[in-house]
Amino acid sequence: MSTYAPILVADTEKTKAATLTLNLAQAAATYDAGTVSGGAIMLLDAVAYVSVVGATFTSVSIQTNTTTAVELMSAAEGAVANVTASKNLKVFTTRTMIPSGGKIQYTISGATGTGTILLQIRYQPMAASATIA
Repeated sequence: MSTYAPILVADTEKTKAATLTLNLAQAAATYDAGTVSGGAIMLLDAVAYVSVVGATFTSVSIQTNTTTAVELMSAAEGAVANVTASKNLKVFTTRTMIPSGGKIQYTISGATGTGTILLQIRYQPMAASATIA
């Protein structure tokens, strides 16, 4: 008779997910969507989903604030004409390291706008306590 022994998987081997809310009802500027803490993360992929239709601004872009910024969604992809309710705007699949203290940010261009984008990200922590929120 065999005995079942569960295999322990370290936190650094697990894929985790987070949803970051991008509030577009703000003046044109750059805002923080999420900050990495507790150690670096490997961003595996991201999907930008429009939960509330956007209007009046020109565009929105999403990027990291790392030394070499990585663009997750361009201003052309985030043009106000594309920000329609229940639409997946962008799927980003380039693996990217974000160090602890690094951020995912979004930039609104043009006039004060309306709308909400949910950025669903999948990541792998490089340290047991690494997370993004």
